[in-house]
Amino acid sequence: MVSAGILNSIKLKPRNRVIFYIDLSLSLQNNVDILFNSYELAPINLILDSAFPFVCAEYGYAFIRIVQNITEDTKKMRIKRIVSDGAEYQTPTNAKMCVDSGKYDNIGIKERISRFLNRYSKVDVSFSEEDYCIKFSVSISQKGQLQKNALDYLVLFLTENPDLYQDSVKLFEYLRRNVVMNPSGKSLGISKFHPLLRGTEVVLKKVVVNGSICSADIYIRFPFGLDSSALVQKIRNSVSAFNSKEYADIEVYVNAYNPIAVDVNSEVANKLRRAYSDVVGRVDKCVVTDGIYSKLFPNSIGFGPDFSDMAKVNKLAEKDIMQIFNIYLTAMIYLMER
Repeated sequence: MVSAGILNSIKLKPRNRVIFYIDLSLSLQNNVDILFNSYELAPINLILDSAFPFVCAEYGYAFIRIVQNITEDTKKMRIKRIVSDGAEYQTPTNAKMCVDSGKYDNIGIKERISRFLNRYSKVDVSFSEEDYCIKFSVSISQKGQLQKNALDYLVLFLTENPDLYQDSVKLFEYLRRNVVMNPSGKSLGISKFHPLLRGTEVVLKKVVVNGSICSADIYIRFPFGLDSSALVQKIRNSVSAFNSKEYADIEVYVNAYNPIAVDVNSEVANKLRRAYSDVVGRVDKCVVTDGIYSKLFPNSIGFGPDFSDMAKVNKLAEKDIMQIFNIYLTAMIYLMER
Protein backbone atom coordinates (compact mmCIF):
# COMPACT_ATOMS: atom_id res chain seq x y z
CA MET A 1 0.00 0.00 0.00
CA VAL A 2 2.85 2.38 0.87
CA SER A 3 4.62 1.45 -2.37
CA ALA A 4 1.51 2.18 -4.41
CA GLY A 5 1.05 5.49 -2.61
CA ILE A 6 4.59 6.60 -3.46
CA LEU A 7 4.13 5.78 -7.14
CA ASN A 8 0.76 7.51 -7.22
CA SER A 9 2.10 10.66 -5.58
CA ILE A 10 4.89 11.08 -8.15
CA LYS A 11 2.45 10.52 -11.04
CA LEU A 12 4.13 7.40 -12.42
CA LYS A 13 1.81 5.19 -14.46
CA PRO A 14 2.66 1.50 -14.89
CA ARG A 15 2.10 -0.41 -18.11
CA ASN A 16 0.40 -3.23 -16.19
CA ARG A 17 -2.40 -3.01 -13.71
CA VAL A 18 -1.62 -4.33 -10.22
CA ILE A 19 -4.31 -5.65 -7.89
CA PHE A 20 -3.58 -5.60 -4.16
CA TYR A 21 -5.72 -8.28 -2.56
CA ILE A 22 -5.67 -7.25 1.08
CA ASP A 23 -8.57 -9.19 2.55
CA LEU A 24 -10.04 -12.17 0.71
CA SER A 25 -12.79 -12.68 3.30
CA LEU A 26 -14.03 -9.14 2.73
CA SER A 27 -14.55 -9.75 -0.98
CA LEU A 28 -16.24 -13.10 -0.40
CA GLN A 29 -18.65 -11.62 2.11
CA ASN A 30 -19.39 -8.50 0.10
CA ASN A 31 -18.09 -7.76 -3.37
CA VAL A 32 -14.70 -7.39 -5.01
CA ASP A 33 -15.54 -3.80 -6.02
CA ILE A 34 -16.19 -2.89 -2.38
CA LEU A 35 -12.67 -4.04 -1.51
CA PHE A 36 -10.93 -2.10 -4.28
CA ASN A 37 -13.05 1.04 -3.88
CA SER A 38 -12.06 1.13 -0.21
CA TYR A 39 -8.54 2.26 -1.15
CA GLU A 40 -7.23 5.04 -3.37
CA LEU A 41 -4.52 3.34 -5.40
CA ALA A 42 -2.75 4.00 -8.64
CA PRO A 43 -4.60 2.22 -11.52
CA ILE A 44 -2.26 -0.72 -11.54
CA ASN A 45 -3.41 -4.64 -12.42
CA LEU A 46 -1.25 -7.66 -11.62
CA ILE A 47 0.12 -8.28 -8.17
CA LEU A 48 -1.71 -10.45 -5.66
CA ASP A 49 -0.54 -11.20 -2.15
CA SER A 50 0.35 -14.92 -2.14
CA ALA A 51 3.97 -16.03 -2.64
CA PHE A 52 7.44 -14.89 -3.72
CA PRO A 53 9.06 -14.83 -6.21
CA PHE A 54 5.67 -15.38 -7.93
CA VAL A 55 2.99 -18.04 -8.33
CA CYS A 56 3.39 -20.02 -11.56
CA ALA A 57 0.44 -22.38 -10.98
CA GLU A 58 -2.51 -22.98 -8.70
CA TYR A 59 -4.11 -26.35 -8.16
CA GLY A 60 -7.69 -26.87 -9.12
CA TYR A 61 -9.80 -27.64 -6.11
CA ALA A 62 -13.25 -28.78 -5.11
CA PHE A 63 -15.14 -28.43 -1.86
CA ILE A 64 -17.54 -31.30 -1.31
CA ARG A 65 -20.16 -31.83 1.35
CA ILE A 66 -21.90 -35.18 1.65
CA VAL A 67 -24.93 -35.48 3.89
CA GLN A 68 -27.07 -38.35 5.14
CA ASN A 69 -30.29 -37.95 7.08
CA ILE A 70 -30.69 -40.46 9.90
CA THR A 71 -34.09 -42.10 9.59
CA GLU A 72 -33.72 -44.62 12.42
CA ASP A 73 -34.25 -43.80 16.08
CA THR A 74 -31.60 -41.17 16.85
CA LYS A 75 -31.24 -42.62 20.36
CA LYS A 76 -29.30 -45.47 18.77
CA MET A 77 -26.54 -43.04 17.84
CA ARG A 78 -23.73 -43.50 20.38
CA ILE A 79 -21.60 -40.66 19.00
CA LYS A 80 -22.18 -37.37 20.79
CA ARG A 81 -19.85 -35.18 18.72
CA ILE A 82 -16.77 -35.17 16.46
CA VAL A 83 -14.30 -32.29 16.25
CA SER A 84 -11.02 -31.80 14.36
CA ASP A 85 -8.40 -29.15 13.64
CA GLY A 86 -6.96 -28.02 10.31
CA ALA A 87 -7.45 -24.74 8.45
CA GLU A 88 -9.10 -24.48 5.03
CA TYR A 89 -6.24 -25.99 3.03
CA GLN A 90 -4.62 -28.02 5.82
CA THR A 91 -5.01 -31.70 6.69
CA PRO A 92 -6.36 -32.33 10.23
CA THR A 93 -3.68 -33.72 12.55
CA ASN A 94 -5.98 -34.04 15.57
CA ALA A 95 -9.53 -35.36 15.78
CA LYS A 96 -11.73 -36.21 18.73
CA MET A 97 -14.89 -38.27 19.05
CA CYS A 98 -17.01 -38.25 22.20
CA VAL A 99 -19.32 -41.20 22.87
CA ASP A 100 -22.26 -41.87 25.16
CA SER A 101 -20.80 -42.67 28.59
CA GLY A 102 -23.94 -44.56 29.57
CA LYS A 103 -23.51 -47.19 26.87
CA TYR A 104 -19.87 -48.26 27.20
CA ASP A 105 -17.58 -48.86 30.15
CA ASN A 106 -13.98 -47.67 30.28
CA ILE A 107 -12.54 -51.15 29.84
CA GLY A 108 -14.62 -51.80 26.72
CA ILE A 109 -13.50 -48.55 25.07
CA LYS A 110 -9.84 -49.17 25.94
CA GLU A 111 -10.00 -52.70 24.52
CA ARG A 112 -11.36 -51.34 21.24
CA ILE A 113 -8.52 -48.81 21.08
CA SER A 114 -5.94 -51.52 21.82
CA ARG A 115 -7.23 -53.70 18.98
CA PHE A 116 -7.22 -50.70 16.66
CA LEU A 117 -3.62 -49.76 17.48
CA ASN A 118 -2.53 -53.33 16.78
CA ARG A 119 -3.59 -52.72 13.17
CA TYR A 120 -2.58 -49.08 12.70
CA SER A 121 0.79 -47.88 13.97
CA LYS A 122 1.01 -44.36 12.46
CA VAL A 123 -1.55 -42.81 14.79
CA ASP A 124 -1.74 -42.09 18.52
CA VAL A 125 -5.10 -42.88 20.10
CA SER A 126 -5.99 -41.94 23.67
CA PHE A 127 -9.13 -42.08 25.78
CA SER A 128 -10.26 -39.47 28.32
CA GLU A 129 -12.44 -40.90 31.08
CA GLU A 130 -13.35 -37.38 32.16
CA ASP A 131 -15.34 -36.47 29.02
CA TYR A 132 -15.52 -39.94 27.43
CA CYS A 133 -13.73 -38.79 24.29
CA ILE A 134 -11.36 -40.73 22.03
CA LYS A 135 -8.59 -38.60 20.56
CA PHE A 136 -6.71 -39.41 17.34
CA SER A 137 -3.40 -37.65 16.66
CA VAL A 138 -0.84 -37.90 13.86
CA SER A 139 2.56 -36.25 13.62
CA ILE A 140 3.21 -33.43 11.17
CA SER A 141 4.94 -34.85 8.10
CA GLN A 142 8.24 -33.69 6.67
CA LYS A 143 8.18 -31.29 3.74
CA GLY A 144 7.41 -33.14 0.52
CA GLN A 145 5.68 -36.05 2.26
CA LEU A 146 1.95 -36.66 2.23
CA GLN A 147 0.41 -35.56 5.52
CA LYS A 148 -1.42 -38.28 7.47
CA ASN A 149 -4.99 -37.36 8.39
CA ALA A 150 -6.31 -37.85 11.94
CA LEU A 151 -9.90 -37.90 10.66
CA ASP A 152 -9.05 -40.81 8.37
CA TYR A 153 -8.18 -42.92 11.41
CA LEU A 154 -11.30 -41.79 13.22
CA VAL A 155 -13.42 -42.99 10.27
CA LEU A 156 -11.55 -46.30 10.22
CA PHE A 157 -12.25 -46.72 13.94
CA LEU A 158 -15.94 -46.05 13.33
CA THR A 159 -16.27 -48.53 10.46
CA GLU A 160 -14.56 -51.19 12.58
CA ASN A 161 -16.93 -50.46 15.47
CA PRO A 162 -20.29 -50.12 13.68
CA ASP A 163 -22.30 -50.58 16.89
CA LEU A 164 -21.48 -46.92 17.62
CA TYR A 165 -24.13 -45.81 15.12
CA GLN A 166 -27.30 -46.97 13.38
CA ASP A 167 -27.24 -49.63 10.66
CA SER A 168 -28.79 -47.19 8.19
CA VAL A 169 -25.85 -44.76 8.49
CA LYS A 170 -23.67 -45.49 5.44
CA LEU A 171 -21.76 -42.24 5.26
CA PHE A 172 -18.76 -43.51 7.24
CA GLU A 173 -18.41 -46.53 4.95
CA TYR A 174 -18.53 -44.27 1.89
CA LEU A 175 -15.73 -42.17 3.38
CA ARG A 176 -13.66 -45.27 4.17
CA ARG A 177 -13.86 -46.59 0.61
CA ASN A 178 -13.59 -43.38 -1.39
CA VAL A 179 -11.50 -41.03 0.73
CA VAL A 180 -9.59 -42.80 3.53
CA MET A 181 -8.48 -45.77 1.42
CA ASN A 182 -8.17 -43.73 -1.79
CA PRO A 183 -6.46 -40.39 -1.06
CA SER A 184 -5.31 -40.17 -4.71
CA GLY A 185 -8.89 -40.01 -5.97
CA LYS A 186 -8.60 -43.27 -7.91
CA SER A 187 -11.91 -44.68 -6.67
CA LEU A 188 -13.61 -41.46 -7.74
CA GLY A 189 -12.10 -41.72 -11.21
CA ILE A 190 -10.17 -38.46 -10.86
CA SER A 191 -6.57 -39.56 -10.27
CA LYS A 192 -4.44 -37.23 -12.43
CA PHE A 193 -0.82 -36.10 -12.58
CA HIS A 194 0.98 -33.18 -14.18
CA PRO A 195 4.73 -32.40 -14.51
CA LEU A 196 4.36 -29.14 -12.59
CA LEU A 197 1.69 -30.15 -10.08
CA ARG A 198 1.50 -33.18 -7.82
CA GLY A 199 -1.24 -35.74 -8.33
CA THR A 200 -4.78 -35.47 -7.08
CA GLU A 201 -5.22 -35.45 -3.31
CA VAL A 202 -8.52 -36.12 -1.55
CA VAL A 203 -8.58 -34.76 2.00
CA LEU A 204 -11.28 -35.36 4.60
CA LYS A 205 -11.67 -32.02 6.40
CA LYS A 206 -14.62 -32.37 8.74
CA VAL A 207 -17.14 -34.91 10.04
CA VAL A 208 -20.28 -33.84 11.87
CA VAL A 209 -22.89 -35.85 13.77
CA ASN A 210 -25.76 -33.58 14.70
CA GLY A 211 -29.03 -35.13 15.81
CA SER A 212 -30.69 -36.58 12.73
CA ILE A 213 -27.93 -35.61 10.27
CA CYS A 214 -24.43 -36.92 9.53
CA SER A 215 -22.21 -34.93 7.19
CA ALA A 216 -18.62 -34.71 5.97
CA ASP A 217 -16.61 -32.00 4.22
CA ILE A 218 -14.00 -33.10 1.69
CA TYR A 219 -11.37 -31.05 -0.10
CA ILE A 220 -9.99 -32.27 -3.41
CA ARG A 221 -6.80 -30.79 -4.87
CA PHE A 222 -6.31 -31.70 -8.53
CA PRO A 223 -3.88 -30.77 -11.34
CA PHE A 224 -4.34 -30.19 -15.06
CA GLY A 225 -5.96 -32.88 -17.18
CA LEU A 226 -9.37 -32.78 -15.55
CA ASP A 227 -12.01 -30.10 -16.02
CA SER A 228 -13.88 -29.07 -12.87
CA SER A 229 -17.27 -29.83 -14.45
CA ALA A 230 -16.10 -33.37 -15.25
CA LEU A 231 -14.82 -33.77 -11.71
CA VAL A 232 -18.18 -32.73 -10.28
CA GLN A 233 -19.97 -35.29 -12.42
CA LYS A 234 -17.58 -38.07 -11.41
CA ILE A 235 -18.19 -37.34 -7.74
CA ARG A 236 -21.95 -37.34 -8.22
CA ASN A 237 -21.70 -40.64 -10.10
CA SER A 238 -19.60 -42.12 -7.29
CA VAL A 239 -22.18 -41.23 -4.65
CA SER A 240 -25.06 -42.41 -6.85
CA ALA A 241 -23.39 -45.79 -7.46
CA PHE A 242 -22.74 -46.22 -3.73
CA ASN A 243 -26.34 -45.36 -2.88
CA SER A 244 -27.65 -47.92 -5.36
CA LYS A 245 -25.37 -50.68 -4.10
CA GLU A 246 -25.77 -50.02 -0.38
CA TYR A 247 -29.41 -48.84 -0.41
CA ALA A 248 -28.24 -45.53 1.05
CA ASP A 249 -29.56 -42.01 0.64
CA ILE A 250 -26.40 -39.89 0.76
CA GLU A 251 -26.68 -36.43 -0.82
CA VAL A 252 -23.72 -34.58 -2.34
CA TYR A 253 -22.98 -30.88 -2.91
CA VAL A 254 -19.90 -29.85 -4.91
CA ASN A 255 -18.21 -26.55 -5.79
CA ALA A 256 -15.12 -26.88 -8.01
CA TYR A 257 -12.59 -24.58 -9.71
CA ASN A 258 -10.16 -25.39 -12.51
CA PRO A 259 -6.38 -25.27 -12.02
CA ILE A 260 -4.47 -22.42 -13.65
CA ALA A 261 -0.92 -21.78 -14.80
CA VAL A 262 0.96 -18.73 -16.07
CA ASP A 263 3.67 -18.29 -18.68
CA VAL A 264 6.83 -18.33 -16.56
CA ASN A 265 8.78 -16.73 -19.41
CA SER A 266 6.39 -13.84 -19.99
CA GLU A 267 7.55 -10.23 -19.68
CA VAL A 268 5.63 -9.71 -16.45
CA ALA A 269 6.90 -12.95 -14.86
CA ASN A 270 10.50 -12.09 -15.76
CA LYS A 271 10.18 -8.62 -14.22
CA LEU A 272 8.70 -9.98 -11.01
CA ARG A 273 11.44 -12.62 -10.78
CA ARG A 274 14.12 -9.99 -11.38
CA ALA A 275 12.67 -7.59 -8.77
CA TYR A 276 12.60 -10.31 -6.12
CA SER A 277 16.11 -11.58 -6.82
CA ASP A 278 17.57 -8.05 -6.98
CA VAL A 279 16.27 -7.26 -3.48
CA VAL A 280 16.89 -10.55 -1.65
CA GLY A 281 20.10 -11.46 -3.50
CA ARG A 282 19.11 -14.93 -4.65
CA VAL A 283 17.07 -16.64 -7.34
CA ASP A 284 14.20 -18.82 -6.09
CA LYS A 285 11.91 -21.10 -8.05
CA CYS A 286 8.38 -19.95 -8.75
CA VAL A 287 5.71 -21.35 -6.43
CA VAL A 288 2.88 -23.82 -6.93
CA THR A 289 0.13 -23.10 -4.45
CA ASP A 290 -3.37 -24.03 -3.33
CA GLY A 291 -4.33 -20.36 -3.48
CA ILE A 292 -7.53 -18.83 -4.68
CA TYR A 293 -6.29 -15.37 -5.71
CA SER A 294 -5.38 -15.84 -9.35
CA LYS A 295 -8.52 -17.88 -10.01
CA LEU A 296 -10.61 -14.80 -9.30
CA PHE A 297 -8.77 -12.61 -11.79
CA PRO A 298 -8.04 -13.87 -15.34
CA ASN A 299 -4.49 -13.29 -16.61
CA SER A 300 -3.15 -12.37 -13.18
CA ILE A 301 -0.03 -13.54 -11.35
CA GLY A 302 0.24 -14.14 -7.60
CA PHE A 303 3.11 -12.14 -6.09
CA GLY A 304 3.73 -11.34 -2.43
CA PRO A 305 4.81 -12.67 0.98
CA ASP A 306 3.33 -15.92 2.25
CA PHE A 307 1.19 -15.01 5.25
CA SER A 308 -0.42 -18.43 5.75
CA ASP A 309 1.26 -18.87 9.15
CA MET A 310 -0.10 -16.01 11.26
CA ALA A 311 2.15 -16.93 14.20
CA LYS A 312 5.18 -16.03 12.06
CA VAL A 313 3.47 -12.95 10.64
CA ASN A 314 2.97 -11.54 14.13
CA LYS A 315 6.72 -11.89 14.75
CA LEU A 316 7.88 -10.14 11.56
CA ALA A 317 10.89 -7.94 12.26
CA GLU A 318 11.16 -4.40 10.91
CA LYS A 319 13.86 -5.50 8.45
CA ASP A 320 11.52 -8.16 7.04
CA ILE A 321 8.73 -5.62 6.54
CA MET A 322 11.15 -3.23 4.84
CA GLN A 323 12.37 -6.01 2.55
CA ILE A 324 8.79 -6.78 1.49
CA PHE A 325 8.26 -3.07 0.87
CA ASN A 326 11.41 -2.88 -1.28
CA ILE A 327 10.39 -5.95 -3.31
CA TYR A 328 7.00 -4.42 -4.07
CA LEU A 329 8.46 -1.02 -4.95
CA THR A 330 11.17 -2.54 -7.16
CA ALA A 331 8.63 -4.74 -8.95
CA MET A 332 6.37 -1.77 -9.68
CA ILE A 333 9.27 0.25 -11.08
CA TYR A 334 10.29 -2.65 -13.34
CA LEU A 335 6.70 -3.02 -14.53
CA MET A 336 6.79 0.61 -15.64
CA GLU A 337 9.76 0.03 -17.91
CA ARG A 338 9.03 0.43 -21.58
